[in-house]
Amino acid sequence: MYYNIQLLRGIAACMVVLFHVVLWLPQPAAGAEPVIYQIFHSWGKSGVDLFFVISGFVIMTSQMRKPRPVGTFLRDRALRILPLYWLVTLVFAALLLALPQLAGNQPDLTPARLLQSLGMVHFLLTGQFPVVFVGWTLEYEALFYLLFAIGMAFLPLRYLPLALGAVLAAIYLAGGVEARVIQFAMGMMIAQLRLRTDHLPFAWPLLLAGLAVFLGSIRWPNDDLRLLLWGIPSVMIVTALVFLPQIRNRLANYLGNASYAIYLVQPLAIPVGVKLTAALAGHAGFTAQALLVSSMAVIGGCLTHSFVEKPMNALLRRPRRVPAPAGVAP
Repeated sequence: MYYNIQLLRGIAACMVVLFHVVLWLPQPAAGAEPVIYQIFHSWGKSGVDLFFVISGFVIMTSQMRKPRPVGTFLRDRALRILPLYWLVTLVFAALLLALPQLAGNQPDLTPARLLQSLGMVHFLLTGQFPVVFVGWTLEYEALFYLLFAIGMAFLPLRYLPLALGAVLAAIYLAGGVEARVIQFAMGMMIAQLRLRTDHLPFAWPLLLAGLAVFLGSIRWPNDDLRLLLWGIPSVMIVTALVFLPQIRNRLANYLGNASYAIYLVQPLAIPVGVKLTAALAGHAGFTAQALLVSSMAVIGGCLTHSFVEKPMNALLRRPRRVPAPAGVAP
């Protein structure tokens, strides 16, 4: 297992949570923004770029190590992301119906929007957020899985990173997706490199250079330069981390495993955390409130992972017992 990647997944999830929290809280006065706001109000969303590169790496590594037929691959991916996504979407939809004030600036909850959200195509078709707004990135994930499966059906696996990168770039140039989707293919190329060799002599310099650009972009966040400021550095960081000695830490490994639940549950957990913080610590400063709400959201995601996601996945992946033919002793 790549324990460094587990750690990075946990960090990326927490970055995105902080990004949403500092925007959810009452905004500080212009010119008096605390450091945590200055850092995360834009840069925090770069955690998504890390996720995309990691996803490409993990999917390619898994398929190269243990090849699966197209149908099995799609089934495994569906079982990994859909059950919790559907559950959270339906819970959020029920809350929107019961408490319409939660909608905020969201579009109305219509049957079409709900069905398209459950089908993971709403953002791709309309450009608007699905019912669970963070689901737009998961729609890109689902598109990547589908294209990966189609590619496997027609091409040897070794050609897939370049082919998929070209397809994603073409879809981007046609205006169908954002440029960051190309980072999936970059993650796949990292997997090919890692499985080809166990040693990268410049791993440490690569990590330091990637971190320098990635962290340096805090001072000049620019969505138009996202691929340059966040995408390429994410590739450098992930590449270095899979070659460097792996840091084995139980908490980091757990946060990596819980990162999907943390990411997905935050639209439900953050508003609750904001309300609780206002009631219990409304006198605290912006930084303290942001850290408190973020901690609540991360804990909520971890509880969801341990007590909902893991049992649900175990149940769905449990092998089915085939009844013995009549007359055959058990």
